[in-house]
Amino acid sequence: MEELRRPYTPWMSTIFAGDVAPTFLLDGSHAARGVIERSRVGRALSQQLILHDRVVIPLEDFTVIGSMAELLGAPALSKLLEQGRVRFVRTVGTLVFGQGTANDGGLVVIQGQENRTAAHAKIEMAIEHGIRPLNLDRPSQQRLAHAVTEATEEIETAELVRPVFEKTMGQFRQSAMWRAEYQHSKSDLLVLPGLQPMQMKVYNAGTPPSRSPVDTVLALARGNLELHLAGRVGADAMSTSCPIADGATLAIKANQLQVQGLEHLVTTVQVPDLTNLIDANEDNAGRFVDLIASRQAADFREWFHQQDVVRPEEYAVRYLDIVHAVGPLESLPSQIGRFAVFKILGAIPIIGPVFDVFDTFVLPRLLEGRSPKFFVANLRNFAGAVRAN
Repeated sequence: MEELRRPYTPWMSTIFAGDVAPTFLLDGSHAARGVIERSRVGRALSQQLILHDRVVIPLEDFTVIGSMAELLGAPALSKLLEQGRVRFVRTVGTLVFGQGTANDGGLVVIQGQENRTAAHAKIEMAIEHGIRPLNLDRPSQQRLAHAVTEATEEIETAELVRPVFEKTMGQFRQSAMWRAEYQHSKSDLLVLPGLQPMQMKVYNAGTPPSRSPVDTVLALARGNLELHLAGRVGADAMSTSCPIADGATLAIKANQLQVQGLEHLVTTVQVPDLTNLIDANEDNAGRFVDLIASRQAADFREWFHQQDVVRPEEYAVRYLDIVHAVGPLESLPSQIGRFAVFKILGAIPIIGPVFDVFDTFVLPRLLEGRSPKFFVANLRNFAGAVRAN
């Protein structure tokens, strides 16, 4: 995947955000759920964009584009995609548990229905299907469609079935749901109750994995598929739609800690819910995109990921330690020296005002370096300006 270039810092974080787009369902009901969950999508996306340089979202069709564009506006979403801040990895083909003609079944991939569903259509048709409900003018539609196309990597799901199945089988045999009678003479098949002959079932994030052995297998397979994809795109962090994504425990727990830590921090500094600030307002969304692309935002992300904490509230505590620390400008010798210089230069008509501006706005940032408090201050100012309007 194309690298996001930031010349002022070599550090970069990429998250595989498996919980942003609703998981694909064969009956198409995931599209309606994406609309209902727009607030959740917006909150997850805004948090991950603050915490990471790049957000990679897995999907099968592009229905989530509608929710993202309605939240941010098409111009801001196009800009995020063009900057490389948001990318998509599309799995071509749907992983299902399919029952055979008897009592045997296993994980299979269904595909090849190019003209029947957006999930199995060619990428151009699938993107058009996702963008069409937005009713954009032609230039905006073309820009967004091109940005989505360029930001999408396609991977054939069939390529992943074997490694996903092998790992899933090992985990299923170790789970509380396993029974000896589920074993089949062929290693790639199972004998599971719950499905009729030739019936198929897909993973549903709203169904508890413990509901049936088939649901357990599908949940484990989904977690392993996401973990495999996260490795393919070079992610160093991961969020997931699957509650039992075994094997990704450390990566997922680390991201959960960071998200909770960010929530504690922004609450402590009295920044309101960002989703409400940018929702359905293209100007605010555009300013938010510029804000998180700033050098101060990158400095904040780097500081945030350097913190070795075990509780989410520790992020706010460490941030407040920085805010309350006496900087080089607040020390007594520094104040005396600056006062003496100002007394001398202040008498010069042109130089005096210039030094005053330099001392107030430029010198603090030069001496304090890459502090996380500059981004937090910008975030608070952004929130205040939005509320004032």
